[in-house]
Amino acid sequence: MHHVLSLQLRDRLVQEGYKTWFDDDNMGSDILQSMSEGVEGAHVFLMLASQSYKESKNCRTEAVGAYKYDVPIIPLVVEAGYKANGWLGLLFGMKRYHKFHNDADFDTSFVTLLKDVKSIVPKKE
Repeated sequence: MHHVLSLQLRDRLVQEGYKTWFDDDNMGSDILQSMSEGVEGAHVFLMLASQSYKESKNCRTEAVGAYKYDVPIIPLVVEAGYKANGWLGLLFGMKRYHKFHNDADFDTSFVTLLKDVKSIVPKKE
């Protein structure tokens, strides 16, 4: 899917002093338990929205978990022209989303994303 972008986001958030949960780093032998622990303990959930995300059973499980546990969701559109629909569109609701589908705009998009993260998690952990 959008693995390289996920790593870039994780690395930049860590540089800013935030603790992150990323499946590559924290997935144990029990996938559902690991995802549940990651989502339940989160202060914010970054959802990398695309058609492949929508079609992924594990991505849907994590996103629905964030909704269920009332974790604030920040959608990141990672596919040019993508319009969320179905269950993913429902989670978007009226939320402000960030565009991360153009590598050249990563830094600009990250600055606005970081403002939103700071508004939810003002103290770095």
